[in-house]
Amino acid sequence: MGNDQELMQLEMEVDHLEEERLRQASKIAGLERVVHSASEEIMEKKEFTNNTIHALSLEIRTTKEMLEEVINRESKVTSSFFIIKS
Repeated sequence: MGNDQELMQLEMEVDHLEEERLRQASKIAGLERVVHSASEEIMEKKEFTNNTIHALSLEIRTTKEMLEEVINRESKVTSSFFIIKS
């Protein structure tokens, strides 16, 4: 009889450990989903940031070119003014 009780006790412990394993597996799966979701969100933000930086770089480049054009025109106007005045 002692063996039957020990066997029953071991079976109960195995059942308990199996339940605990299932709970832990569920928690792990939940954490994996959270990590995956956070990873996707980070990638989306990174892509958005890269696109924004690219757009701003183009805008700065265009503004710089326009400024250089204005400076060149101003320089020509100033040169012409001094030539006419002389």
